[in-house]
Amino acid sequence: MEQRGRRLTDAFVAALELRKHLPEGTAFCDAFTDLELQTETLEDGYPEWHPASYPFHGMLKLFVYLEITGDSYRSLTRHPELADVFGLDQIPNESVISQTWRNRFDPDVRGYVTASAHCVVKEIHNENLSVPEVRPLEEVKQSSEETTASTENTTPEL
Repeated sequence: MEQRGRRLTDAFVAALELRKHLPEGTAFCDAFTDLELQTETLEDGYPEWHPASYPFHGMLKLFVYLEITGDSYRSLTRHPELADVFGLDQIPNESVISQTWRNRFDPDVRGYVTASAHCVVKEIHNENLSVPEVRPLEEVKQSSEETTASTENTTPEL
């Protein structure tokens, strides 16, 4: 339980770091370029010997970006210029992105991505910042409510 709490704390720290890089007038992608995510509590689902051609940290930034913007895997592949933003040599294809989410990222990593991204979306909307790339607040609230409801439905009674 302590490890999970630390992961959530790290996710919120990442969100606050990203928010700090978003002063009015700064391009959204520029904020990602310098973002360093706290990843000590996260495990790369690929073993060290795996020939992963995309670094874990870069893929983590890519998924935080996707969750903040609500963009699809396909739309991301149409923007090869974003590779530098995430610290990647190139934007992976849809299949690699999908496999990374399903196979490389365990539930803890996926939770980290979602928690930090949703925190950023809420901060941006609460502060009325003009960041057109950010998804509508309602999408994040709806997703949070669905997650809470599904957690409540699967929690065993004591």
